[in-house]
Amino acid sequence: MPGSALTATGPLARLSPMRILVIGGTHFMGPRLVRALLARGHAVTTFHRGTTPCILPAEVERLYGDRS
Repeated sequence: MPGSALTATGPLARLSPMRILVIGGTHFMGPRLVRALLARGHAVTTFHRGTTPCILPAEVERLYGDRS
């Protein structure tokens, strides 16, 4: 997808690094999204329940919460 937000040519590629919170991030598209954001120089924090095992890079901050 040329020019999409997650490619190096999209509009987000021109922004300075951001601090991004990903709700979830351990299942489905989460790990790919987190790695793509890190590759673009962003600081990433995930917020999830901690019930799904997932190996994310060490620089990802992890916050755990209870939805109830």
